[in-house]
Amino acid sequence: MSNQEKSSNGRTKRQPRKTYWEAALPWGRPSKGKGKTHKKKTRSLLCDVKNTFESTGTDQCLDTVLKAQPKKPDGKILVLECRGGTDKGTSGHRRDTVPICNALIDMGWCSYPVFYSDKEAAHVEAELMAADGVVVRVNPAVYEGVTQGLLDEMLARLAERGVATMSHPETMKNMGSKMAIVKVNDLPFGMKDTFAYRDFDAWSSNFNKTIATGPRVIKQNRGSQGEGIWVCNVKGGASAGVPDEGTVLELQEAKDNHREEMSLGDFVRFCRQYLEGEDGLIVDQRFLPRIVEGEIRVNMIYDQAIEIVHKKCVDGGISATLASGAKYVRYSPADPNFAPLVALLKDNLGKIMPALDLANVPLPLIWSVDFILGPKNIDGTDSYFLGEINCSCVGITKQLHLCSEVAKAAILIVQQTQTALMNRAVTTFMEGTAQEGACATASWDATLAHADPSQLFADSMTEMPCHVMS
Repeated sequence: MSNQEKSSNGRTKRQPRKTYWEAALPWGRPSKGKGKTHKKKTRSLLCDVKNTFESTGTDQCLDTVLKAQPKKPDGKILVLECRGGTDKGTSGHRRDTVPICNALIDMGWCSYPVFYSDKEAAHVEAELMAADGVVVRVNPAVYEGVTQGLLDEMLARLAERGVATMSHPETMKNMGSKMAIVKVNDLPFGMKDTFAYRDFDAWSSNFNKTIATGPRVIKQNRGSQGEGIWVCNVKGGASAGVPDEGTVLELQEAKDNHREEMSLGDFVRFCRQYLEGEDGLIVDQRFLPRIVEGEIRVNMIYDQAIEIVHKKCVDGGISATLASGAKYVRYSPADPNFAPLVALLKDNLGKIMPALDLANVPLPLIWSVDFILGPKNIDGTDSYFLGEINCSCVGITKQLHLCSEVAKAAILIVQQTQTALMNRAVTTFMEGTAQEGACATASWDATLAHADPSQLFADSMTEMPCHVMS
């Protein structure tokens, strides 16, 4: 029997029925009295989150306290994590994971964190497949027991089945690649004299021409914290003509601001390593002298700027990373000093995704855009050029008060995904119906062309229903 069982004295006793949200929770229903829970086999997939209905009842939003799920949720958006790594708090979560879940719960959606590992991949995929959306809080390739390729394949399958995946692996790949700097050349914050090389011959035959025009910045596709980003200049300044392999270059790496010298030929061969592998790429762009003033980062939640961060380089440095000693100064997006930059980004938001070959993909849920200061405009205002886009697990631990905005945007992305799926289904159905109709019409036309008219009339009469008259 469904929710009844026989007691020891033979009487039937009724078991409490689970509510909708309790049935949805993989850790089971909280029991009364001793604070125990009835655990299901999938418990290991979840972070060890303490629920408010098991705690002291405080409303304080802590990174270890998950609120009770709504009884009749509007939908389900789960948050995907991986165990371990350096991005977790003392609870084992990213510090923004549970606050995001709680913000979704406050808006009437079922939400809780789930751990991914290769060993548990099948169970995790089944859990996520039952959701409307998944917010991915996984730093690429930094966790034991997690193969990034397998995780990406799972996320792609989820997206293919209609689960709003925030963000899709292809989105992270296309936006995070240094190739993005090249693809936005025609946008107002792009530089037209930026080039990308995927093979050694193209790189070796073109770099001597670009370095002849003045200082250049060479960037590898991989790496972080300024690794493999070089400012290059001909020692003594560029001279007329194209420099040869023996020309000495002055180099400075953004990783730690160290300087060295190398012949042009040796540097070209040194950079061959950046072309190796499936995602091997070298980007060659003009050096912007105002990089010494730092970079301007715009932190985004979907289509809204939430914070401006001026990453100021150390004196004499070109790196804006914390590891290099750069100082980060935070501003409101409403700060008038950055109004032109915010307006520039807002006016071109609708052009970014198409430029990156992602025309039918929504903007990322949480992402950031780095700009480098360019020459002053005629009116004395600053110009800005794109330095980098990042949407791979951008954190908001310093902006937890904005988790409600993250939740709103996640719900909007889910709704947009569902609408797109519905429109696609209707279009497919209409195209199929039109095709069937066209085939039927063609068949009838062929019949008319070859049939005896009198025989067609006779056939039509035999197919008519017989009405009996009294």
